[in-house]
Amino acid sequence: MASIINVQNEETLKNPYSEKRIESIKNFVQEILFHQNLENWEVNILFSSDEFIRDLNKNYRNIDSPTDVLSFEQGDFYMGEDEKEYFCAGDIVISDETLTFNAEKFNIHKDDELKRLIIHGILHLSGFDHGEYHVDANGNILDGNSTVVVLNDETKTNEEIQMLVLQETIFSKFNDRILEV
Repeated sequence: MASIINVQNEETLKNPYSEKRIESIKNFVQEILFHQNLENWEVNILFSSDEFIRDLNKNYRNIDSPTDVLSFEQGDFYMGEDEKEYFCAGDIVISDETLTFNAEKFNIHKDDELKRLIIHGILHLSGFDHGEYHVDANGNILDGNSTVVVLNDETKTNEEIQMLVLQETIFSKFNDRILEV
């Protein structure tokens, strides 16, 4: 069953996404939700400037710097116009400037970085958290000191690490480009 995906450009975004790209992004999100068995979800994605996401980061996380992605869970159910029940999962805000900067810095395709950020945001809306762990451009999981985490029986049971392992597993299944339309 289809979910409701809303994608918008924040008004100060320097290079707004075209309607064709937005449709491609919506299709990608539908595929991810289907893959994760997340039916009848409503997800809102906003592409923003660094300035916009920096304000959100400062107001909601008390961090006065831009970031690549922020997720805001809502978790409400509602009856749609089609008389089906939907789960309003929440909002994902992606800084296009930081996305582009990170893709260039780590020498990866912007499309791959975007897919990771969308998957990352959806996992947060699903209730996952990665704490101080993060993923580098090669898909390695790093701890808060940027040391590569060796996956073994002990680390695989860490819920924060599990989110990032799941993120990279999902990412590896989707090779189609979503920005090259």
